[in-house]
Amino acid sequence: MMPEPTPIPRTEFTEPEPEIAEMFAETMAQGRERLARERRNLETPEAIAEALEDNPACPTCGTTLQEVLYGMPTAEDAHSGKYLIMGCTILDDSPSEKWFCPECEIFVA
Repeated sequence: MMPEPTPIPRTEFTEPEPEIAEMFAETMAQGRERLARERRNLETPEAIAEALEDNPACPTCGTTLQEVLYGMPTAEDAHSGKYLIMGCTILDDSPSEKWFCPECEIFVA
């Protein structure tokens, strides 16, 4: 049989500092909505173009190349379109080239 919960006397409860209370003011639903908005902003054509501006162009078609990335990317990197995410495992037949053309679907050294 489970014991009855013991109520905490009101005298033991103290208000958190305003800075700390502010950190917990967002509900889970509000947090998910905020993250979804941030992800959408990363996926806008303008945001992707800005992220890709430092990458070189494909020598065959001129499309901006994606950098080949192994390992666990940050959320921002994963949604930026700047990288081709290859996963965490590097096998013997995994591409060793540094760049990938999404248009030609070829790897470029």
